[in-house]
Amino acid sequence: MLYFLLILAVFLVPISIRVWVNTEKDAIIIQAGIMLPFKSGIKFFKKSITAKNIITSLFSRKKAKRNKAPIFNMFLKYVKIKKINIFLKIGTGDASSTALISGQIFGLAAPYMANISKGNFNIDITPVFDDISFDFSGECIFSLNLVKIIIIFFDLRLIYDKIK
Repeated sequence: MLYFLLILAVFLVPISIRVWVNTEKDAIIIQAGIMLPFKSGIKFFKKSITAKNIITSLFSRKKAKRNKAPIFNMFLKYVKIKKINIFLKIGTGDASSTALISGQIFGLAAPYMANISKGNFNIDITPVFDDISFDFSGECIFSLNLVKIIIIFFDLRLIYDKIK
């Protein structure tokens, strides 16, 4: 009975996962880790992406094997977002284009801010009107438990079996 309760506790205790993104020189660095109460956390993912790789992947003719929308929707259905911080400093060197880009980015982010208003959501877009600059820093903390991960896996299997 004790083992059953221990296993049940492991499956039902929520796991907090932290994803953060920073820009350094010519690259975007994406990192992810599990937050633990007794330690600073365990990093399990780190990847550096250059601007050249992003541009070549956007303009490549290669199609994706599967549509990623069901995965994202399934993920949002079972995940509790605790905190999102986005800090963006952008400048094109021209005041009018900087203002247009900053407004468009904030306009795209506003509907998401309204939907995630239950959690701690912070967005800071700082336009730099007289200089060319791009500095981005983002952090997202969300939680889910192992039972929900298993449910997501089986739901995705059902979706992809219907597609085939």
